[in-house]
Amino acid sequence: MPSHSDSSPLLPHAFLNATRIHYLDNLRTFLTVLLIVHHSATVKVSLPSYPIERIILKVFTTTNKAFLWSTFYLVSGFSSSLSLTTYENGQEFLKHRSLPLAIHALVWGTVGRIAVAWALTITTGGQGVFGSYELLKEQLIGPASYLAFLIALDGVYVGLRALGAPRLAQLLGRHGHFSSLLLPTSTIIALLVCTYINASQSQRTIAPLPSFLSTLISSFDYPLPDAPLSCVIAYTIGANWVDIRDSLPPFLTSPLLFPLSLSASYAYLSLDTALSASNSYIILSNRTFYADLHTFAFVLWDALASLIIPLSLLSFFASASILRRSWNVPGTGSWRKWYILTYVHMIPVLVLRWFIARLMMETRIRSAIASAVFVGALAPVMGWVGVRGVEVVIMAVASLRR
Repeated sequence: MPSHSDSSPLLPHAFLNATRIHYLDNLRTFLTVLLIVHHSATVKVSLPSYPIERIILKVFTTTNKAFLWSTFYLVSGFSSSLSLTTYENGQEFLKHRSLPLAIHALVWGTVGRIAVAWALTITTGGQGVFGSYELLKEQLIGPASYLAFLIALDGVYVGLRALGAPRLAQLLGRHGHFSSLLLPTSTIIALLVCTYINASQSQRTIAPLPSFLSTLISSFDYPLPDAPLSCVIAYTIGANWVDIRDSLPPFLTSPLLFPLSLSASYAYLSLDTALSASNSYIILSNRTFYADLHTFAFVLWDALASLIIPLSLLSFFASASILRRSWNVPGTGSWRKWYILTYVHMIPVLVLRWFIARLMMETRIRSAIASAVFVGALAPVMGWVGVRGVEVVIMAVASLRR
């Protein structure tokens, strides 16, 4: 079975070279770029735009919220299950993989982002490029909440394995058709019920986000009501992906499912907002939900999108030959640059946002979509080049010391 080692890049079944699964690395790269593009479309700006543009961007970002959180945990669960095979026991895994991630998030969340926000605010004169200090500090939170919950899930997963808990494949009961449907069906029902109650209550009462996570999430990055239960389900599926992928219905592993499900999500949200002006609130993160059929329709879409799109995306990367090959380019350095970018990518996003806003005001162009496309296209490149530059300097200094 292929495994994942943090000391070398990840690699897939058909393109196995010792320890890496390439499509898992490629999927991480894709998700990081999509996260940067997503934030390029969610950062609030005073740039005027047409109402239809705001709706299009909201449809895009709301769909992202429905599956990005779940997909990151699906990939992390898969990676954790592979990483465990490279360590002698669960304690070594937690010590050498989970603990460093926790330290990174803790140092950045308590010291790093505060220092960077202060330095950037002072350098640009307060309300300049990056806005206020408090707002910048919030936008630089990075993956702290994601990592905090991931480490908790890793701990539970390692503990269950140490206690000899049955694997998911055994619980699915491959030899019994009824039992093989019972667990996934009950899981979907539980997700629908919890999502509906979370959405229709003014305060979440079932499966709420833990308070220690809520304080670590930026207001513009807050997940939809399916979290955190959808994240737990996604992590569990990812951790048992090798066991359960063969038992999934063929339509769930078809490479066509991802573009179809993504298109269906866009079509549903667009149609819903077109049917009624009041329904456009469905794509606003601060919308007030009520216990009605409209909320139930939203919940049904949200719960299914948070499961179907992540599964279809993983299957898509696992089945397409070009996505299963290594994307590493010789001479470009470590693949960990994309991990670092999850912490600092808001810096190029905000710089480019400031630049395009000034440019559009001078040219009298009013287009939020054009701004989002410009920033989303250049921010990943700008961030990657910046991190690569720092990496080259560090390597040069290290070689001089030798």
